[in-house]
Formats: sequence, C-alpha cells, structure tokens
Amino acid sequence: MLPEVTAIRHAVESVCRGGADAGQAAGEDAGRRFRWLIAPRSTVVQPGPVHTGLTADPRAEAEHLLDVLVRTPRRGAPRTPRAPGQG
Repeated sequence: MLPEVTAIRHAVESVCRGGADAGQAAGEDAGRRFRWLIAPRSTVVQPGPVHTGLTADPRAEAEHLLDVLVRTPRRGAPRTPRAPGQG
C-alpha cells in the first residue's frame, strides 16, 4: 500500500476512535467526529454520503465492494456490479 494511503487510513481510524490521536476532532462525540470524515469534494479517500444498508454476510459484501470498486480486475475479467437485491 502506498505510504500516503496508509497515512490517510491511519488518520481516518484515529478520528473514528477519538482520543488524543484524533487531532482537532479529539474532543467531539462520535457523531461529530464522523462528520470530519464526510468529504463533499473529491479527495484521495472520499467516504460517500451517509446511508444505511443491510446485508446478511458483511464479509462477503466487503469483498464484493473491494472487487468492484478497488481491486484491479484480472485480465479480461469485467467489473460487473451486482443487480439490486443480490447479496
């Protein structure tokens, strides 16, 4: 993983946890700390808008999202999102 991505990931984790490592967000409650992570404009790491979602298998869903949105597809393998209601 690129050092820049690792640094951003650690910063996001620190804000989520709170405490001294969270910087300016340290003294905020969890809801206010979360707002520090919402990015209205394009950034290196951009959490999407707040929404709810349910899945019967969170691990499989996370793998699916990584496959579709992050990982480099295998040569010749298309990136195919699931149809609504799948998974």
